[in-house]
Amino acid sequence: MTDPTPMPPRRPLSTEDMIRKTVEDAAAWDRAGPPQKPALPREARGVIDPHPPGNIVRGGTIGTGFDHKDLGAFDHLEDLGRMSAEAVMKQCEATVASVEEMGKTVQNLVKRLGESLIECDTDLKHVAEATHAIREKAKHTEAVIDHVNDLSKSIRAACADFQKKVAL
Repeated sequence: MTDPTPMPPRRPLSTEDMIRKTVEDAAAWDRAGPPQKPALPREARGVIDPHPPGNIVRGGTIGTGFDHKDLGAFDHLEDLGRMSAEAVMKQCEATVASVEEMGKTVQNLVKRLGESLIECDTDLKHVAEATHAIREKAKHTEAVIDHVNDLSKSIRAACADFQKKVAL
């Protein structure tokens, strides 16, 4: 008896997973060779000869209730390969488009990063200019303080001399 627990739903593959699966499938193809031809549908077995030359109806093997018009459904079996190839090409083109879109996104990110680096470089230049200006202002302020200190000393000396003259 089988377990009645349903399988969890499959999540859709991401672009990276699709690319990885495509690469793995190509590697498997390289190791094992191309896949074998699929078997004919069950209703066609014994009716159509799967071997060359072409699809030939075997005489007397068609059972009752079989209409010869049904053989027309198998006329388009060669289209199966073409349709499969088209489906693969569509998937490949979709993958290529996704990879190209990712490339454009990376280019935009690199461009934005470059712009940010230029802005950072400009900001660092402004910081360097500001620190230089602050140092120059500090030197000027130190010189003014030294000058005021020298003036204060000379004023005190002059006041002390004047007090000595007045006190005499």
